[in-house]
Parts: sequence; C-alpha cells; structure tokens
Amino acid sequence: YLRRAGNYYGQILNIKTDELIYYINFVQFNSSSVTKETLILPLKNFPELSLSSLKILTVLEMMNLGKEKVVDLEQELQLIVADKENAKQLNVRENDPIFKIVNRALNAQGFPIALELRYVNALQIKYVVDF
Repeated sequence: YLRRAGNYYGQILNIKTDELIYYINFVQFNSSSVTKETLILPLKNFPELSLSSLKILTVLEMMNLGKEKVVDLEQELQLIVADKENAKQLNVRENDPIFKIVNRALNAQGFPIALELRYVNALQIKYVVDF
C-alpha cells in the first residue's frame, strides 16, 4: 500500500516525511523455512511500479525498476527476538531468536533509494559472512 514516509523512513531514505512510499509486506515459504519481507520504495523513484512484478522478479531486480539504479548495497544483520507478529508469520514461538536483515539499496551518489527488511528464523538459516 502507499503511505507517508513519516519521520523514520523519511530519515532512512533521505526524503521528506510527507512523501509517499510503497510499503509492501509478503511472506515466502520454502521446504525448510519461512521468510517475511518488507519492501519500502519511494513513489518518486518507482512511479510506475507494478506489484505483479514481485511474482517474477527478485527483490534486487525489483529495486532496479526505479528511475535511479542500484549501484551498491549496504547490509545490516541483527539478531533479535520474535515479537508476537513475527512469531505468528514465521511459525516460531514468541521470543525465539530471529535474524532481521536490512538491505539498503544505494544510488551512484551513495544515497538510499530503496529498503528491504527481511526476517528469518535464526535457528533454521545458514548465514555466511564473506570479507
């Protein structure tokens, strides 16, 4: 759905608080895990966004559909405990450990142009950090 960026997303995406953003939630299932994803895409960068694209494109391909292209990604990994909503969506117990993965898509000037939040069960995922 479309909503105002507000203070939090306005600050993260370096946009005005009253600018509109797409706030898209979806849950993906595979044989061994469940992933909850949230995409935050500023309307000004994605004026012709088609949500049907989510069915056939990866998140990064989706982020590159905007007026500005993704040149770099910043990723932040947080180990948190599941709140009531995440526990229900990820099929875990409340307070179980989950990973929150934040991906910031950056343009050529280094400014964030899209945001992805991903939540996964920390006990079922293998995560490798490669330097």
